[in-house]
Amino acid sequence: MAESKTVPTPIVVRPPFTFDRRLFDNATLYRSIVGGFNYLAVTRPDIQYAVNRNLELSVYSDSDWANDMDDHSSTTGNLLFLGLNLISWCTKKKTRVSHSSTKAEYRAMEAVVVEAMWFHHITDAL
Repeated sequence: MAESKTVPTPIVVRPPFTFDRRLFDNATLYRSIVGGFNYLAVTRPDIQYAVNRNLELSVYSDSDWANDMDDHSSTTGNLLFLGLNLISWCTKKKTRVSHSSTKAEYRAMEAVVVEAMWFHHITDAL
């Protein structure tokens, strides 16, 4: 690493405004291209930075309060998206009974925020 040289990487300063959502006709070619990009992103940190710079982390959570008729516990779920890609999801039946639907929603938000903070921490460490 002591003899490393920097190389400029062309990168768009702003994220694109539109996405082309057409499907690929050749699934094998698509998988081959994505595999090649994954290999480059792992082996070349400059390319990894350029590819991941414009992605945003989005989180969603929901809870149904005391829906289980046996023990009146809540079920929560959360989703984490990096750009348009789903990277983490969870559905869990809670062990404690919430006293209100608001408290159940807060507990669901707490779980997804913890997950998002963990993901943010490990990606900053890279």
